[in-house]
Amino acid sequence: MWQLYQAGGVELYCRAAFTVAHVRHGRIGANRLSVEHVYPASMIARHFGFQGRDCERPIPGVVASHASCVAALSDLHNEWPAYERLNQSRSTARFGDLPGEGTTDRRWTSFCPDFERQRAPREAVVEPTRYSSGEIARTLLYMHFVYDLPLGDVVTDPNLLLRWHRDDPPDAHERLREQAIVRLQAGGANPLVLLR
Repeated sequence: MWQLYQAGGVELYCRAAFTVAHVRHGRIGANRLSVEHVYPASMIARHFGFQGRDCERPIPGVVASHASCVAALSDLHNEWPAYERLNQSRSTARFGDLPGEGTTDRRWTSFCPDFERQRAPREAVVEPTRYSSGEIARTLLYMHFVYDLPLGDVVTDPNLLLRWHRDDPPDAHERLREQAIVRLQAGGANPLVLLR
């Protein structure tokens, strides 16, 4: 994935710009960078009949699809640079709308005050920042249509994705990233990025 950012790039959730030097050091300031699978790797593996976060241990009694699992897990459209702390906090929580705007959580206020994560009555929910909602929507829709992954596992209301796509259209960084993916990865482009 880091080959997409040979000239630097932008972190997914907080939209912090980073350089090649940041990638080499694996951090932006005090925050470590990691690879965020917007559609979580463990859910992809489970969908194709595997345990864990890879395509190596089939679930007993389930017909597993190794080739499809590997293709989905390694699809660059689903991999984004993210602050490690936010990536870990999100884990496999579904995306959704939360009441209010911004966070009061001291873990995020100093570097990403728009990152919202709350524990709903039965599950954790993450609301994308207003600058990342479109990228997340386009990624999830792409993974759904290309790999038949269920949207209900990753978003509280799939209709939100169309609103996020409309309200946060692709910017120059996302278009450049998409062009790099098309060059690096065999397979199609995400039309939601390039046709907009």
